[in-house]
Amino acid sequence: MELISEFSLETEVKKTYYLNFRDQCGNWYNKASDVPMEFTPDITGDRLDKSKLCPEYKGYKVASVSLVGKYVKTPLSSYFQEYEGMSDCVRNEIEAYEKLGTGHPNICKYHGCVVEDNLVTGIVLDKYKERLADIVSDNPQKVIEQLKDAVRYIHSMSVIHGDISPCNVMVRDGNIVLIDFDSCGEDNVKEGTVGFMNPEYAKTEACDWYSVGKVKEYILKRIREAGDEQNCGQAQHD
Repeated sequence: MELISEFSLETEVKKTYYLNFRDQCGNWYNKASDVPMEFTPDITGDRLDKSKLCPEYKGYKVASVSLVGKYVKTPLSSYFQEYEGMSDCVRNEIEAYEKLGTGHPNICKYHGCVVEDNLVTGIVLDKYKERLADIVSDNPQKVIEQLKDAVRYIHSMSVIHGDISPCNVMVRDGNIVLIDFDSCGEDNVKEGTVGFMNPEYAKTEACDWYSVGKVKEYILKRIREAGDEQNCGQAQHD
């Protein structure tokens, strides 16, 4: 077996870990667990149907860079098979990246697709380690202005993100990067993140801007909470 990807998905109820791998014949498999797993060559899992998950290749940019150090986003998971039309979701994300290109510093860098048997099996992107959701920003004004600039850019390119949240904003070298365009498209089954999407959710610019406002609220709240904890700690030592 050869490892293709590993990732985790977290809901309000639990966190699930996934390993995706393939055999020498090109068949794909998935294994899910409530605890982190280690890949081994003799691992077994559930066989997946590529045709249900992967969109047909339609002349998209093919990645020519080395995949070492890159993030290859794949639709490989039994979790995703629960969604009817998941291949449309993947296709919409590819087409969003194709429109956006590599011309904006606050948009996830797209290198092209991985293609097998005329199906797109992966989207090759730059890899980012730190999420806005996991840090307390020391320059909230810069973060918000960069996020606004990124959103203005994608809207100018006729792209609606559909899921702007702290988990879809990465931070590298003090700058933010907007990622995860897999909620794009009117025909997309995926929606936004609870707590950050408009209660009257739709794939519109207005809903994206609503989410930007909620992200701003989140950042400022995290800063206040961190200050309160620091003040509390100082009081206990006084």
